[in-house]
Amino acid sequence: MRMTKTFFGVFAIVLAGFLWVRAATADEGAETFRKANDYYKEGKYEMAREIYEALSKEHPDSWQISYDLGNVYFKLKQVGKSIASYERAKRLNPRSKQVRRNLAYVQGLLEYKIEDKRNW
Repeated sequence: MRMTKTFFGVFAIVLAGFLWVRAATADEGAETFRKANDYYKEGKYEMAREIYEALSKEHPDSWQISYDLGNVYFKLKQVGKSIASYERAKRLNPRSKQVRRNLAYVQGLLEYKIEDKRNW
């Protein structure tokens, strides 16, 4: 009986420690994400890009990070990377209207435009 109480006591302490570490890591990730968003809002796109790329490696299944990375690439005039990021976000969250809208817009920029400059 005493061993059972000790086991559950140790288990509770280990579980509490695990949950605390996990919560601290989640808070740290959320703070990093907010920092990248702030850089984006301030027009510091290179700094935001660095953070979003690091977050993308840490959280490869996050459509939001891929979407935000696409926005940063667009602002940096890196259309190919922007499309790749939007495509990834679309694959992860196919129902997102904002992802589909931005992807369609950027893809529309790639169309060839032929101007007829002949003097008729």
